Amino acid sequence: MRVATWNVLTLAHTGYSEAIVSELLNYRVSLAGLTETRLVDNGVQYIDSCTLLRSGGSSHINGVALLLDKRLSGSLVSWSPISDRLLCARLVHKHGHLSVIVAYAPTQPSADADKDTFYQELDSLISLLRRINSSGDIAM
Repeated sequence: MRVATWNVLTLAHTGYSEAIVSELLNYRVSLAGLTETRLVDNGVQYIDSCTLLRSGGSSHINGVALLLDKRLSGSLVSWSPISDRLLCARLVHKHGHLSVIVAYAPTQPSADADKDTFYQELDSLISLLRRINSSGDIAM
């Protein structure tokens, strides 16, 4: 299984999501965390045989997504869009569950408040994942 991350700069234009799926399938990537997608709102998109989970804000700024190929799409148990910088998904496999976090940290020096908020949300998410109930659901 191949796992990747990619700062895509944008998926907000027509055909960009389809192009990224095509490119990742060419490289036989099964799971890809995508940052700076600039997609608005949260949702699921099915492209070819893949599933794109997205967590975005109300404007075309930031945004994260998780792309799963056909095999891993069937393993998806649950997912939660935390913010336009954090997304969490839970996959089942023969040995248990796998939690995947896609994170896009703020880097601007003048955005200390944004950094504090991001790291507090990330810390809360990691703490929550440690306490997940036996059903494997993410209780947000």
